[in-house]
Amino acid sequence: GQTVIESPPASDAERKQLTVLFADLGGSTELSRQIDAEALSDVTRAYQDAAKVAIERFDGYVARYMGDGVLAYFGYPVAHEDDPEWAARAGLALAMFPFSHDDTAAPGDSAASAKCTVAGDRLHGRQHS
Repeated sequence: GQTVIESPPASDAERKQLTVLFADLGGSTELSRQIDAEALSDVTRAYQDAAKVAIERFDGYVARYMGDGVLAYFGYPVAHEDDPEWAARAGLALAMFPFSHDDTAAPGDSAASAKCTVAGDRLHGRQHS
């Protein structure tokens, strides 16, 4: 006799593309050697606040704060074809934000800066206001 193996029934669940952005405060270890813990906490909080604004501006969702980093999803809860592009734009917006323990820093002047990684595919154009 021949044994027939049947495939499990197809799920009714719909698969969606999810783009993930992880951004953290690059240089924070070095910065922690230069300033006290309270000042570093203030810089980290300012970074995470700026990250939330940038992520939400580009239709992203902050999934979790991790140490001095932020994990965000683009395409959740609603997927768009160009979520990878908007994740990259959010990362670029973070890279332009000055993170400093004083109020005099300009982009690129701070000991700390944003480092971002985006995982996703397909870059297309969507109008964003």
